[in-house]
Parts: sequence; structure tokens; C-alpha cells
Amino acid sequence: MPSYSINSKDFVIESFDSDFIFLDQRDGKYYEAAEKVADLFRALSTRICPMTLLNTLAERDKNIAKEVSEVMTKMQVLGVISLAEDQEGIVEDIDMVAATMLGEGDFVLEGFAELSSFMLADPVHDIDATTGRFVWGEQVAD
Repeated sequence: MPSYSINSKDFVIESFDSDFIFLDQRDGKYYEAAEKVADLFRALSTRICPMTLLNTLAERDKNIAKEVSEVMTKMQVLGVISLAEDQEGIVEDIDMVAATMLGEGDFVLEGFAELSSFMLADPVHDIDATTGRFVWGEQVAD
């Protein structure tokens, strides 16, 4: 079964503490993924098999499985992730990820547009071209 791939072409994705910020470079909007959504994104970015995860969750709690499915669909619609038919999803850590999804916390994925006009006028320019990640401070040559 396929996994998801992360859209690092259109999004700058940065981790802050245990949360993620997704900055859409196409329109300047940004999204905060917190609590269980951050954990889910972390798992999807390691190529966990989404269908196996949903099936495992459905066996334990159909409501949580539905919430996880809705969050994955929302991230797909936003363009943060896309199904990677050519990448086989891994299943080794499914039980650990499922336990996290079934644990305490909420599914938090919030969008913000108040800075979008500024982001489009002066886009983030300190980005490492190979990783797509923010460059903080001065770069030190090896």
C-alpha cells in the first residue's frame, strides 16, 4: 500500500517544540498542526502506511479512525501531503502511532491568513535549497 509524500515544493514546514507550521508559499497562508495532528504528520513524514493505520484504528475506535481520515483528507486538500503511489508505506510502527492517536489530546489543524499579504510581498528567503527548511543564523562552512 502507498504512503504519503510531503509537498516541500510549495510548503515550508518547520517544527517548533512538538508542533509544526506549514507555510504555503503559493498564497502566504500558514497552518499550525498541534497535538495529535503534529504526531500524525510526523508519522506520515516517515512514510507510515495510511490505510493500515486507518484499519488498525477502526478496529479499536471508529470515531478516532474517522477523525484521522478527515485530517489526512484536509492535509491533502491543502496540498501539504499527496498520495505517493510509488512509495510503499511502512507498517512496523503502526501500533505505536495508533496508540498515540487513541491517547489524550485533540486533533488541531488551524489555518491563518492575516500575514498572507506580507508573505507574498516579501517571501521567506532564508531557505536551504536542498532541504526546503528555514536557515537560522549564519551558515558555517565545513
